[in-house]
Amino acid sequence: MTFTLKPLFATLAFAASTLLLTSCDALQTLAPAVQNARNFVFHFKELPSTMTMNQAITAMTVHATSVTSNTTEYRGNKENNTQFFRLRISQPGSATSQGLLEIKVQDATTQTLDPNFSPGVTGLNIDVIPLPQIGTEVEFGNLLMSFVQQNEMTEFENNNDPNSYFRLTLTAMDLTNNTASGVFEAIVRDPVSGRMFAITDGEFHMTISQ
Repeated sequence: MTFTLKPLFATLAFAASTLLLTSCDALQTLAPAVQNARNFVFHFKELPSTMTMNQAITAMTVHATSVTSNTTEYRGNKENNTQFFRLRISQPGSATSQGLLEIKVQDATTQTLDPNFSPGVTGLNIDVIPLPQIGTEVEFGNLLMSFVQQNEMTEFENNNDPNSYFRLTLTAMDLTNNTASGVFEAIVRDPVSGRMFAITDGEFHMTISQ
């Protein structure tokens, strides 16, 4: 990549070569909860209806202000939220022959679509097949963002679309402490209305579910 994810990749290059990470110093932006591996954060911004997908991809590629300015932050490590805070990894040759990285982070309280809930993002699901190699950026995956507005939930997605934009790097996998970390960003779209969101500065450090 050519923008702000690169410094994080460089910081983690030595740790990635060992395939294990025993220190999370490189993810200090996720402090102070690194110790308990409950960190999931990204920024999102709805793109203008006049912006085409090609224009959005170009903006993401150069990290333009049109996708990075005036964004809203989402943090998924909500207290007592365990049912919808999960990272699963399948190694190649197991249940999924190519391996799998699956992340589900969603605010449990929004499942009922409480009328008092403020409009906005309620969470994100990420599925990547095959399981990414440590430190290798992948460009295809399914990222689904749930968004509540006027008491209705809309799903914005990037379903392995080669004409869209998706970037994810698994920066560390510590099988001793059972954690995994990474960075991601994407463009997600509502296939019905055509509305698009830019997902930027995504980072996770989570316990691997058994």
